[in-house]
Amino acid sequence: MKYAMTCKRWGAGDEASPGRWPGLGKPMGLWPETNTTHSRAVGLAQRAVRLPSPGRRPGDQGTRTHTGPTARPFASQVGQSTIAQSLAQVWLHLVFSTKERRPFLKDEAFREEMFRMLSHHVKESKCVSASVGGYTDHVHLLIGLSRTITIAKLVETIKTETSKWAKKSDSGSSSFSWQAGYGVFSVSHSQRNDVDAYIRGQAEHHQKHSFQEEFRRMCKRHGIEMDEQYVWD
Repeated sequence: MKYAMTCKRWGAGDEASPGRWPGLGKPMGLWPETNTTHSRAVGLAQRAVRLPSPGRRPGDQGTRTHTGPTARPFASQVGQSTIAQSLAQVWLHLVFSTKERRPFLKDEAFREEMFRMLSHHVKESKCVSASVGGYTDHVHLLIGLSRTITIAKLVETIKTETSKWAKKSDSGSSSFSWQAGYGVFSVSHSQRNDVDAYIRGQAEHHQKHSFQEEFRRMCKRHGIEMDEQYVWD
């Protein structure tokens, strides 16, 4: 690089050849007038300012470092990239009933199997299934929502898949169907265990209260106004 760095003078009217610095075509003063020395200097200078080919980034093809006229690196090693990280923790309490609150889940064995199927399809949607419970006419789910799916899409998926399964199951019914609507409520991380216990105690809870009474209280607690004419589909 000494030849490339020290050659700063050129003759008057000396034009640069394509691909060369001005003055490298006619060495003056600092270089000996020999073809060998001149060729070596020109070669070093050209390599010093060589740019990558079109469509190729500096640093491609291994870990070669390109240098400019100041001999400073201007390309980094291949493979060094920044990966963005997106984090989320969103817990949901999802509730929905059977169509017209019909007791499709009256059989305890079938109900437990339905809970397992609901949990399975929550996981298939890349969400966390913390707990599933319910009673003869409705279900509750505590879900850790994935960043890559909407609430509406998640509910649609688990309803559709479990309804198809229930229609074909020996313990199910060919007329099985979920209601069209649903209720979903946010859950703080500190309250997750309380909601989990509540969901697992559904059978005992509904010895005294109906699903409709329960759902009204949940909406009121979360400040949601419900229209009785449409919510009980």
